[in-house]
Amino acid sequence: MLQVANHLARQRLWARGFRSRYVATSVGKVHVLEAAGQGSLPPVVFLHGLSAAAHYFGRLLTSTAPHVQRVWAPDLPGHGFSELPRHVPPVLAMQEALLETLDALLERPAVLFGSSMGGFAAVRYAAARPERVRGLVLSSPGGAAMDPEALDRFLRGFRLESHREALGFVDRFMAHRTWKRPFLAWGVRRSMAHPSVSALLQDMRTDALLKPEQLQGLGMPVLLLWGQAERVLPDEAYQFFRRNLPAHAEVERPPHYGHAPYLEHPRCVGNKLLGFLRRLEPDIAPEAPRRRRRDRVFSFVTRG
Repeated sequence: MLQVANHLARQRLWARGFRSRYVATSVGKVHVLEAAGQGSLPPVVFLHGLSAAAHYFGRLLTSTAPHVQRVWAPDLPGHGFSELPRHVPPVLAMQEALLETLDALLERPAVLFGSSMGGFAAVRYAAARPERVRGLVLSSPGGAAMDPEALDRFLRGFRLESHREALGFVDRFMAHRTWKRPFLAWGVRRSMAHPSVSALLQDMRTDALLKPEQLQGLGMPVLLLWGQAERVLPDEAYQFFRRNLPAHAEVERPPHYGHAPYLEHPRCVGNKLLGFLRRLEPDIAPEAPRRRRRDRVFSFVTRG
């Protein structure tokens, strides 16, 4: 039933001008939703969170495309319609697959929009390929450094063994209660139990998390969105980003944003993204990574 819903969501995006493309990487094929934009703003890549998929950004994708040069939204390995990596540690597979996929897709620097785990992935890609990243918009990004005890406690919150625990997760995930709550709990419990998600949670170690210098060295423009109603990530995670992002980073804390504002407030998030894109200086390449100031492939197209 969940897979049927995923197919229907993807078909709705196909009807809005998006297409599916598969990029072959060393850890398996990665599914990408893409569309040619109708605007002049920089291209944008959307990176989803744990147990989600590219089509979860549906309303954000369709509202952004008319204003930008191009839009891409990959399914991370083992998510959505991308292949489940085999014989490769899941955290490494996610990193390698994204590097190879974006290297194949990006012909000019793009802005990366990353939510939760997608924000973690966006920072890692920007640190590795600064010349390909025009800017970063991070919405409640994951990957903040934690000690082993804190990381274990955090990861336990994603292991949902009953419907009641799934309801609790939905209540933390969303800023406001919705009549869809029981259905969301049913879906999130099954998504979290997927082999790819379980393997990723089991493989996560403290040495795979972000280092302060990775944030401090980001030379491109950065916008951090961290809602005051965020209840999935601990406040310590916000403090890690706030403390280590470079001085030029913009930070916004909307009171009505939870962990996934692109689902609850897609128009508001879309306006913030477009505002960020319009503030970028045209035709100027991103700066090389620098220390923080102390004062502050192969691919083919398919339809199924």
